[in-house]
Amino acid sequence: MRVPAKTWRKVFERDKGYCQYCNLDLLNNFSSYWAATVDHVHAVAENGADNADNLVLSCPACNSMLSRSGALTTFAERKNFVEKRRKDEINGFENWKKTVR
Repeated sequence: MRVPAKTWRKVFERDKGYCQYCNLDLLNNFSSYWAATVDHVHAVAENGADNADNLVLSCPACNSMLSRSGALTTFAERKNFVEKRRKDEINGFENWKKTVR
């Protein structure tokens, strides 16, 4: 869900341009900056607020991994989920990459 540009900027500045889940520097290049998203810690679908207190800066990969994870309602739960899933996905990616190249 899109948030107002003013709110997005507030979250981006507060989080200093880093994905709060994987610590990716979203100011590393323009593409990373442009693709940066904000994640609703407590999902809107689960009555989460659309304000900065409920939002964290996220890279597209981490935010995508959290898709349909509305049951995870705290930042700690979401971060733990992403850390585990990233490990699994990176291993799968590395194996897949070997077969393609």
